[in-house]
Amino acid sequence: PDTIGALTVKPHLEGKLCNSFASGSEVKEFDVPNSLGMKKYLIEWTMIDWCAHHTSTNREFSYTQEVIATINPDCDVTTDTGDDTTDVSLVQGTIATERGEAVQKVEMKAVLGSGSPLTTVTGGEGAYNFSINNGSQVSLVPSKNTGFANGVSTQDLIAIQRHVLQKKALDSKYQRIAADVDGNGSINGFDVLELRKLVMQPHTKFANNTSWRFFDKQTDKEVYDVANVNGDMNVDFVGVKIGDVNLSSSRQHVGSRSTTGTLNLNMADKAMKGGEVYRIDVTSDNFVNINGMQYTLSYVTNLVEIESIEAGALNITKDNYVRYAPGVITSSWSEADGQHLSSDEVLFTLVVKAKSEVRLRDALSLNNRVTTTEAYVDVEAGDFAKGYDPRRKAVSLRFDGFRLGDGMNFALYQNTPNPYAGETVIGFHLPETSEAVMTVYDVTGRLIKRINGEYEAGYNEVRLTSTDLGVTGVLYYQLDTKKYTATKKMIVIE
Repeated sequence: PDTIGALTVKPHLEGKLCNSFASGSEVKEFDVPNSLGMKKYLIEWTMIDWCAHHTSTNREFSYTQEVIATINPDCDVTTDTGDDTTDVSLVQGTIATERGEAVQKVEMKAVLGSGSPLTTVTGGEGAYNFSINNGSQVSLVPSKNTGFANGVSTQDLIAIQRHVLQKKALDSKYQRIAADVDGNGSINGFDVLELRKLVMQPHTKFANNTSWRFFDKQTDKEVYDVANVNGDMNVDFVGVKIGDVNLSSSRQHVGSRSTTGTLNLNMADKAMKGGEVYRIDVTSDNFVNINGMQYTLSYVTNLVEIESIEAGALNITKDNYVRYAPGVITSSWSEADGQHLSSDEVLFTLVVKAKSEVRLRDALSLNNRVTTTEAYVDVEAGDFAKGYDPRRKAVSLRFDGFRLGDGMNFALYQNTPNPYAGETVIGFHLPETSEAVMTVYDVTGRLIKRINGEYEAGYNEVRLTSTDLGVTGVLYYQLDTKKYTATKKMIVIE
């Protein structure tokens, strides 16, 4: 907006268009150097169109407005203390987690006894404010229903399981609200099942709950009602991210937390023949006090198909893994107590059908493509404030005792999915860290796209979208390093 004020829809469109449009702003004040009596205000506006689809790139936008003002000391601000009901009061507050960290992009709605509701969106400080006529009846209603998987992991499932089994109760009422995933007022095994689905399918939603809930600090109610506004008010809310029992979503500024050590998942490498079915036992030589694990397992669909995952020492059922997409399986397993397993105990078994001659190590890989691959140790919480959590371990896939990528040959894999519309992933193995160039050509040899990069030894991925390429039909992609080159064909459809 060029001026500060409420956003409205033209009268002839009122009621005819979806006009759930929210705006919020944050004002920062600065002195103007060498200019006595002048101030600079930076107004950071955030706009959200709640009618747009949640995947729309036009749903949300923001920009900064700069205002230079001269402060006239002769212009004193006065307040009329009479009984005129046209006077207004400032109703304001903040929305933060129980740790006091601001919750951004919350739609705060002031529903008035008469007239259209007022709407704003919290900024970086989690603050909101409304100017409301004295004498008005108003209900303050905060809401946010995006980012369901933010901050949610198998680590939260472990905490809920320990609470349900009365091994370690959740400390605060807000943690217990976060654990009530299905929103029925109780915490039980159904909440564990519902949350595990989200861990394995992070782009989905809860069936009967929102991603966030908000509670007035004073009354614990989700709506704050005022029968008669007659003065400035401060109303603060506590935001609860559903499913995020350990409050990791409130640490977005920390980034990727470090891990301590690596859990090895071992399997024997096999030379497989097309049409044959193989049972691949997965073991570990350092499965000590582990009470949870999650991962994304990718496989080359032109080479193999993973038909099922069978339980071993770990109680793996069909509730513990999902076929997320062709060539992609996500999994989450957890127990309330840490498990100690010897190196000869089978954790679980992959049932794999080979489609052509291939070595097992050339067909499988662990990555973070969908669900972050990590394991959890049953110890007390670490220093989260520094981004350090001794309970988290990386997970490595090893064949015959060698980590995926150690001493392996150069390999370029078929893109998955193929054919594709939207996005595809091209995987490749490098025997050593090196620079590599991925090029895409059409059938005439015309260059469509080139991607340069330095990649680590082992498994790597390049993502391509149909928008990146701008063409459809049969294309060729080629990977070149100083020592190796390989080419494969893919098909882009509309």
